[in-house]
Amino acid sequence: MPDSTQPDKNIWAGVMQEVPKDSVDQSSATALDIMVKGDRGGLHIDLGVISEDVIPNGRLDSEDKLEAGGRNGKLDDGEDTGLDGISKPDPPQFNFPRSKFVGQSINAIPYDFWDVNLNGLKDADEPWSYDDFFYPEVSITYVTEGKGSIDGQENNKTDMLGNIPDTEDINFNNFLETENDYYSYSVSLNKTSSDTLSNVGGNPAKGWFQYRIPFDEAHADRIVGSPTKSQIKHVRIWVDELEFSGNDKEISIAEINFK
Repeated sequence: MPDSTQPDKNIWAGVMQEVPKDSVDQSSATALDIMVKGDRGGLHIDLGVISEDVIPNGRLDSEDKLEAGGRNGKLDDGEDTGLDGISKPDPPQFNFPRSKFVGQSINAIPYDFWDVNLNGLKDADEPWSYDDFFYPEVSITYVTEGKGSIDGQENNKTDMLGNIPDTEDINFNNFLETENDYYSYSVSLNKTSSDTLSNVGGNPAKGWFQYRIPFDEAHADRIVGSPTKSQIKHVRIWVDELEFSGNDKEISIAEINFK
C-alpha cells in the first residue's frame, strides 16, 4: 500500500511484494526497467525495507485471529473480514467524505474504516477501507464504484487464493516489521511530461511503454531512513493523481526488472 505518512493525492491503489531472498542484494544494479500501459497518473516505486503496517496502528492486522495466543493459518468462519476486522460494506461512492459519521462507534457506522488509533470511534482523519471483493467474470472492470475490486480482502473466500487469511505479515514470521529504509522513484505517465525521456522501448502501438529509471540515490525522488542497495527486501508500487470517473482509467504493469 502507499506510504500512510504521505498526504492524500487521490491515491488510487498500491501493491507491495516481498523480494525473493536470492534477489535482495542489488548492489550491482544501475537501473530499474518497468513496462507500463497507461497515460495518466503518477507511478511511484519504493524499493528497500518497507513497513508491513498497512493500517498504521502499530499492531499486526490479520484475518487469522489470535486464539490461545496463536494463529492457525486458516480462514475460519467469520474471519473473511479484510485487514480492518470489520464486516461491513464499502461507502457507496469513491472519495466518500472522511468527515461523515465522525465520533460515532464502529457498530453505529454503516461502512468499514481503518480504526487507526483503536479507540472504536470514527475520527476525521481515518480512511474508509474500500476492501470489498468484487469480480464479475464477464467483465474486465477491476474496480467498480459501490461494489468493490478484484483485490478486495473482504468476502474473497471464493477467489482462487481467497481461502488463505489476508494479513499484513508479508513474510509470515508472525511479527510486525515496521522499519522504513527505502528509495522512492516516480514517473509521470502523462505523455506530455518530460519523464517520457526515460521511455526506452516497449510497444507504443499497443499502449505499452518501457521506462528506465537510474537506480541510485541521485535519481531518487525521496529517501526514507538509511536504505542500501544490498537490502532490497520489498517493492511497493502505488499510483496517485487520478480521479475516479467511471472505468476510463486503467494502468497495467507487465514486468519490473533490475539492470
